[in-house]
Amino acid sequence: MDRFTSDLDRQLGDWLREESATRAPEGLVEAVFARTSRTRQARRWWPLTSPRRTRQAGPHLVGAGRPQWSGAALAGAVGIVLIVAILGFALRPIGPGPGGPGASPSLSPSPALAPSPTATPAPSPVQATLPDGTAAQVLRLGRDAGPIDVVAAFGSIWTANIYSNDVSHVDPTTLEETARIQTGPGPAWFVVIDEALWVTHQTGKGLAPINPATDLAGLSIGDATPCGAPVLAFQSLWVSACDSSVILRIDTADLADIAAGRRFPSNSELISEITAPGYRWLAFTAGRLFTGNDAGLAEIDPTTETVTDLGFCCGDVIGGDGQTIWLNRGTDVIRMDPADGTVLATFPYANAGAVTFVGGRAWLTVGGTGAIEIDLASNDILRTIPVPGSTLVAREAAGALWVTSFETSELWRIEP
Repeated sequence: MDRFTSDLDRQLGDWLREESATRAPEGLVEAVFARTSRTRQARRWWPLTSPRRTRQAGPHLVGAGRPQWSGAALAGAVGIVLIVAILGFALRPIGPGPGGPGASPSLSPSPALAPSPTATPAPSPVQATLPDGTAAQVLRLGRDAGPIDVVAAFGSIWTANIYSNDVSHVDPTTLEETARIQTGPGPAWFVVIDEALWVTHQTGKGLAPINPATDLAGLSIGDATPCGAPVLAFQSLWVSACDSSVILRIDTADLADIAAGRRFPSNSELISEITAPGYRWLAFTAGRLFTGNDAGLAEIDPTTETVTDLGFCCGDVIGGDGQTIWLNRGTDVIRMDPADGTVLATFPYANAGAVTFVGGRAWLTVGGTGAIEIDLASNDILRTIPVPGSTLVAREAAGALWVTSFETSELWRIEP
């Protein structure tokens, strides 16, 4: 046995003795997985009021209950990795070099070339049939895309994929994905301003513009983490940042220059932060800006930049149709007159997601049920389209209904 091998044996023995005294506790890998799994990430960006959602227990629990590891435990985990690496090195043949004693015979006189990288093929749409027999098309965006919002803008369809950190640019006619645009962490919600499409960074900070002509994302503005869809009101862009207990107000006058790269002011110059502890989503309706939570509905004054509780119970604001406000109460969804708090309609869905409006109708998504069309004049349910999976957003545009399914990473196109 040569000197090198003897030294290696002594070091390995020392590490084994140290590891036996400081070995990592059982369940270390499982605990680390629990701390970093997507189940925890997902629950911070959706307005949650109901105990029914096992994946999304609450928007303010990120970091709660994290296990604390001692220095000895962490040292044990590191020791295990080092031992595996040293063992792998020790088992390699040791010799003076190619052709000498201990050298492994080569099967080829020249090194093999690594295969050339190939681009990941873009997903292709497929024909599908819904459980009620309705014909549809579905675009599968990838196993871990996690699409949230979908919007029609600049002659295209766009999805915000929170897990893959990108935005899909989709042709509305062929349903072909024409581009994948890398953005900041966790793109989730869109807003269209002038010649740019802006997307929020739900697991990062702020929001960034996307140039629809070049499919390139610009620099992000804002230092807080958004938690819901942005709202345009009072010549400003308003974004709720739940985890920071503030609402961001961004002056829209300079956003076109920012999107075009002609100007990029500091956040303090462009953004106001309004203290709003406990409040989550936003909606603009009847000329007023609202937010809400489990305790009640509140109004944001654009002049004083203050939040005032209205004394109306209660729920997460999920939309405004121009005259009324829609609230998710966890066990159901209500439509309320914000003038006096009168409940105009109740929809008995305990797993509601988002609501959008078009032509005197509302589209309400309900996980496990699908997309529900509601007549705004009568509050009657016109039809239910049974889109499978965890439907999040349904928007009617370009002659079709577009629905994102979060769990299965799919975009559905359903023609009337």
